[in-house]
Amino acid sequence: MCSARVPINLIERAFDLGAAGVIVAGCEFPTCHYITGNYECEKRMKRARKRLAKRGHDPDRLWSLWCSAADGPKFAAAMTEMVETLGLSRDVEGELR
Repeated sequence: MCSARVPINLIERAFDLGAAGVIVAGCEFPTCHYITGNYECEKRMKRARKRLAKRGHDPDRLWSLWCSAADGPKFAAAMTEMVETLGLSRDVEGELR
């Protein structure tokens, strides 16, 4: 599914339910499978950040990632960076805390 189809309400709900952060990943520019989907997603993420701020959530905890489905190392590095930036850690069983 295209990243442009991720509704702002879904992002808000994740934060309302206690998500430490949300990442929306889409195709690299300009290789979107839906032509302009990543551009539309970028606009939506700007609107989402404004709405999150109005609701009292830190808009910097909403991340966008542009990477190819074949670029696993880039995705893994982004996940690692997000976990570190958000100050999350793993317990003995490997679960995030």
